[in-house]
Amino acid sequence: MQVYMVPPLPVHKLRIVGRQRAALSRVEHQLAGDTLLFHRPPFARPTRCPFRHRLRLLQIFSSLSLIIHCLLVSCGTALKAACPTEANMQTKQQIAKLLASAGVSPNKRLGQHFLIDLNLMQLLLDSAHIHAGDVVLEVGCGTGSFTEALSKVAGFVVAVEYDPALARIAAQQLDEAYNVQVIGADVLQSKNRLNDEVVGALRQAVADYGGKMLLVANLPYGVGSPLMVDLIAGGAGDVVCDAMYVTVQKEVADRLVAAPGNKDYGILSILMAATGKAQIIRKLKPGVFWPRPQVDSAMVAYQRQKTKVKQIKDIAMLKEVAGLLMGHRRKMLKACVKFADGGLAEVHHWGDIFDRAFVDPHHRPEQLSAENYISIANLCHEALNPQ
Repeated sequence: MQVYMVPPLPVHKLRIVGRQRAALSRVEHQLAGDTLLFHRPPFARPTRCPFRHRLRLLQIFSSLSLIIHCLLVSCGTALKAACPTEANMQTKQQIAKLLASAGVSPNKRLGQHFLIDLNLMQLLLDSAHIHAGDVVLEVGCGTGSFTEALSKVAGFVVAVEYDPALARIAAQQLDEAYNVQVIGADVLQSKNRLNDEVVGALRQAVADYGGKMLLVANLPYGVGSPLMVDLIAGGAGDVVCDAMYVTVQKEVADRLVAAPGNKDYGILSILMAATGKAQIIRKLKPGVFWPRPQVDSAMVAYQRQKTKVKQIKDIAMLKEVAGLLMGHRRKMLKACVKFADGGLAEVHHWGDIFDRAFVDPHHRPEQLSAENYISIANLCHEALNPQ
C-alpha cells in the first residue's frame, strides 16, 4: 500500500454549507490500493462535506498522483539514458573479484593503481567530450572498466595493457564490444616510438571513422611522460593526437603546465605550450586509487592547436633542441650547444641562430619561452636543410 500525503485546501476554496464554512477535517478513502490522507487546516472548523464532493476530490488527487508518478519514471529513464556509462564502471570490489578469479593482484612495479572513484571516472569521460566518430587510445586499460565506458561514446577504442593477465581479463570483459581492440603489449616500441601494432590500429581506426584521435586514460606511473612526448613529437608516425585527457602523478601534471623559470619547467612543458594548451582539471588524493599510491595525482587536459603547430617546421627538431638545451638547464645557452650531438652536431653557427631568434646566448634554457624554442628549432631546420 502506498500513502500519499496531500496538503490541505485553502479555506476559500471549500464549499460553503449553510451558514458555516466547510472544512475537510480528515478523509480516508481506499482507491485502487492507495490511501489518500487529507488534513484539516488548523483554522477551519470540522464539518462534513457532501459525499459527492469528497469523492470528486479523491478522484482529482488520485489522477494527479498518477501523473506525478509517470513524470518521475520518465525523468529517471531520461537520466539513465544521459549517463549510460556510469553503471558499467567497475567498483573496487568488482575489480578485486576479477583479479582474484585470475589469481593475480595489482603490480605496483608496473605502476598499477586502479581509479575506483566512479564520479572521477565519469568526470574524466565527460571532460574528453568524445564524439561518435572519435578514436580513443587508452593505455593501461586494466580490467576494462573504463574501456567499456569509452566504447559507449567513441567510434573505436584501442586499449593497450602491458600486463598479460590484465589484458586477458579486459578481453573477456569486452568480448561483446564490437568497437574495442585490446592489445596486450608495451605501448612504447622504444624511447622515441610507439608500438607498431598500436600505431597500425590507430591509423586504421582513424581512416575508418574519420574523427579525432584522443588519448583518454588513467595512465600507469612511469609511462605517462614518454608516451605524451612521443604522441606530440611524431612518435606515432603520421597519426596525430588531437587531445589528451589523463590522470598522471602530480609532479608530471606540474611539468605539463609549468611556465618558464619554474623548477618544473622542462621538455614536456615546452612541447605542450608549443603545440597547444594544457591545464589541470582536478588534483586527486591517493584514496581515490586502489591500491593507494604514495603520491598525489592529477587529472590533466591537453588540446592541440593547429595555429601553433603551423609555426613549427619540424616537430622532431623542436624536441631535439629542447632536449639539448634543457639537458643543461643551469648553464648558459652558449655553453649548452657545445654538447650538441646527432643532427644538431652539424649546426655550426649557433651565435647567428641565437641572434636571428632574438635570444640572448647568456640566458639559461629554463628562461626561454616555447616561442623562443620554436624560433631556434626552425632556424636549425633551415641550417640543416638549405634550399
